Amino acid sequence: MFPLLMIGLARFGPRAATWVIGGIALASLAVSVIGVKYAPGATFYLLPARTWEILLGALVARGNFNVFDNAGIRQAAAAVGAALIVAPIFLYTEATPFPGLAALPPCLGTAMLIAAGSRGSTAVGAALSVRPVVFVGLISYSLYLWHWPVIVLMQEALPAPNLARIWKIAAILLSFGLAVFSWRYIEQPFRVRKFEPRTIFRLSGIGIAAATAVGALVVATQGLPTRFSPDVAKIAGYLGYVSHNREGQCFLNSYDKFAAFQPDVCLVRSSEKPNVLLMGDSHAAHLWTGLNARFSNINLMQADAVGCKPVFSQRPRALASCTELMNHIFKTFLPAGKVDVLIISANWDAGDVEPLRETLVALRASGVRVLVSGPTVGYDLPLPQLMAIGLERGIPDFADRHVVTDRADLDARMEKMTREAGTEYVSIYRYLCGSGECAKTARDGIPIAFDSSHFTAEGSAYVAHAFDQILGKIIVSGPLVAN
Repeated sequence: MFPLLMIGLARFGPRAATWVIGGIALASLAVSVIGVKYAPGATFYLLPARTWEILLGALVARGNFNVFDNAGIRQAAAAVGAALIVAPIFLYTEATPFPGLAALPPCLGTAMLIAAGSRGSTAVGAALSVRPVVFVGLISYSLYLWHWPVIVLMQEALPAPNLARIWKIAAILLSFGLAVFSWRYIEQPFRVRKFEPRTIFRLSGIGIAAATAVGALVVATQGLPTRFSPDVAKIAGYLGYVSHNREGQCFLNSYDKFAAFQPDVCLVRSSEKPNVLLMGDSHAAHLWTGLNARFSNINLMQADAVGCKPVFSQRPRALASCTELMNHIFKTFLPAGKVDVLIISANWDAGDVEPLRETLVALRASGVRVLVSGPTVGYDLPLPQLMAIGLERGIPDFADRHVVTDRADLDARMEKMTREAGTEYVSIYRYLCGSGECAKTARDGIPIAFDSSHFTAEGSAYVAHAFDQILGKIIVSGPLVAN
């Protein structure tokens, strides 16, 4: 596409071509900003939403940056560019919508760094000119191509938990070694060899057609499942599981705004049943199916958002939709006395313990009855993948070797803290792993989780039994704490 675009632009004058490139880039950026809210997967992988990033490089290549002839401006631009590249490493999280506007700082920073360096020396340029750094730059594309296959294949092959530091070091060294080899013996020869444009287009067309044919075959056969036994294929099929936790209504995704939340569906009170509110992030949402089916004698309401911890003090990088939803529940809905029991659940980590303690103390003082659902068992890879690999290789405890080990300590710490705060606690971790070996399947051998920690509908129903004694006591005997 881009060679054709450049050939087409050759018919325009230099200034007109720059305007055309800039216009296409802005249109592509707009597609990216809008698309990341409604179709983040397609926006990340498909060309229309990423074209602007490459065209930004084209604009830099065509530009005449006389303004950077001034040494002060040049140095400042290079420093700001470097900062824009480095800052996202520390500021972005897994909840940051990407690409969209989040891709603008690193791309714009790279453009500023290159443009400034094209007009003279800079301190940043001098730092990047050190020979080891230059060498990493030379092999960077090969390193980019190699690192992910190395990581994926290593995760597939390792018989022990793959988060061990030694395996991370091995992956880095192997990726560097393969990158140097392919750069020296594949990339470099192709760079110096002359190809006719017609040959380039012909070979590119053949490659695209072949890749499309292979992709169509994989899609049409749903991943060539016949290469596995029926039992393995059945379990692996849950890797494509689609959860039904009222997403976009009562469970806000990262691209949903608070306005998408539907209180007339999610927060409807009953005059005949106890009103229970399930509140938190995706690790609260995945409980809804099981609890709603298990406890038909309660009216289960829901208020959840991706990455949203059900505490008063939200983290600085929390999504706006999360902050607004939590504020609405804590400051408007709960003070109105509209719930009999509040169940809070989240993908807890050690940093949540103290904010949760403060929240529980405040809720208890205001007379809100609270039940805390603790952390669930987690795996360093999706559970169906681990189960399928173990079954295929005849290693029954393969998934058990990949259990995230810090959850047991966190569970014990959270239970102690909630008891001290005068609040009831459900230990999902102990319910699943109390026998020493964590339960991995619900009814009919269906995996409890479809990824590393989120429950399938059958898994949610299985875990709902952990709430029997405590939630039953709440409903029968009244408040958990004195008002």
